[in-house]
Amino acid sequence: MCTLAILYRVARGTPILIAANREERYDRPTQYPKIQSGTPRVVCGIDRKAGGTWLGVNQHGLFCAVSNRRKLAVPEE
Repeated sequence: MCTLAILYRVARGTPILIAANREERYDRPTQYPKIQSGTPRVVCGIDRKAGGTWLGVNQHGLFCAVSNRRKLAVPEE
C-alpha cells in the first residue's frame, strides 16, 4: 500500500511538507527524484518501467501524487 502524508504549517518557514512512499513493488526500476527537462520545470521520480511518475511538483508549486486504493466490495442486491 502506498502512503501519502501532507503536513500543513507544522514547520516554521515551510508552508507545506509532503512525504510519500511507493511500496507496490520493491524490485520495480525507478529513477530518483530530480529536475526533469522540459517546461514547466518539474521535480519528480520516474517509473523506469512505464515512464510515468507517482509524485511531483512543478516550478509554479503545483503538486501531484498518485496512490493506489483497494477495490471496494459492493454487496450484491
